[in-house]
Amino acid sequence: MPINLNETLLTVEEAARRLRVSTATVRNYYSKGYHGLKLESFFVGLRRMTSVEALDRFVAAMNAPRVPLGTEASYRRAERAARRAHQQAMKELKRMGLGV
Repeated sequence: MPINLNETLLTVEEAARRLRVSTATVRNYYSKGYHGLKLESFFVGLRRMTSVEALDRFVAAMNAPRVPLGTEASYRRAERAARRAHQQAMKELKRMGLGV
């Protein structure tokens, strides 16, 4: 979604402070991206700008699950999680003297 001029604009420095990262990291987010995601930005004169709302969208996309549900990879991930949970439960039962 492109930045709307009604959004609250931020400089790269302000965005970096808000995200608690360096300005170089913010520059990488809009130029190179992060896992295929790019921070929305544009120039106002010679200054690169983004917005509070664009940062929110970017962070939400960064934190979204990266493996689409219903894919083979998501099934493998679920299987591994179930296997770990089963192993942990068996260890706990064994510790309680109830394990096989």
